Amino acid sequence: MIANSDTPSSLQDINLLHQHLTVLATLPENGDPLLSIHLNLSPPLDALRSKFSLWCAAAVVATPAQKRDSFNAARAEVAAILKREWPESVRSLAIFVRAGESPLSLVMPFSAHLETQFSVGSLPAIFPLVQLKDRFHRFVVVIRTEESSRIFEITLGAVSEQILATRPEMRERIGREWTREHFHQWKRENDRRFLKDQVTIIGSLMSKRGLNHLILAGHPRHVNALRAALPKDLESRVADTVMRAPNGNDYFDVLEDAIRACT
Repeated sequence: MIANSDTPSSLQDINLLHQHLTVLATLPENGDPLLSIHLNLSPPLDALRSKFSLWCAAAVVATPAQKRDSFNAARAEVAAILKREWPESVRSLAIFVRAGESPLSLVMPFSAHLETQFSVGSLPAIFPLVQLKDRFHRFVVVIRTEESSRIFEITLGAVSEQILATRPEMRERIGREWTREHFHQWKRENDRRFLKDQVTIIGSLMSKRGLNHLILAGHPRHVNALRAALPKDLESRVADTVMRAPNGNDYFDVLEDAIRACT
């Protein structure tokens, strides 16, 4: 059985990132200081605000006297942004603010992780976002159990498509119809077909989307069996394995581990 579900927002994220990078990369400098703030939201916001204040106290000293009013105006706008509350799904922020004659205010929330960095200059510091774009090019995570495989397409650290492959129903017909040997033979064939179905789905998804990286997760026995069944072209794209089985029907923690493994 195969089921599909789409999460369009994560696909929009990568398009917005590309658009914002284009705008920032072509932004003309005008002499006013531009603050580029990249924040990992894992620490408490109070700690991040304090860290930003300490950085500003040092950065303003190095700013030319005639540009300090512009710096302080941009600083106040960033401070206001940092007072907002963000949902748990937002794990990092990229903030670009410039005051003065040609103001700029751009806030980009991400479900992926950015390293906390502060910088000021005449042009925006976009290298962390370029790294993010490259690092979070879409990839596939497969979480395999005895009875099913959940196959996820990941974009910018979020699920953009999910496919569920389930094992054909297993019926114990040991007795008059089958001997135990017949049952084990049937089970081996069932296992083979189940693996073949998973490989077909993975290959189709990666080919259709142009994906280059594959993460396999689950109990070692299930992960190793699936990896052994992959053809060479797919096996060569296995970027990592996560030897951890999901807890019941809760796949979130295993999926988080798999995403971290690829980023």
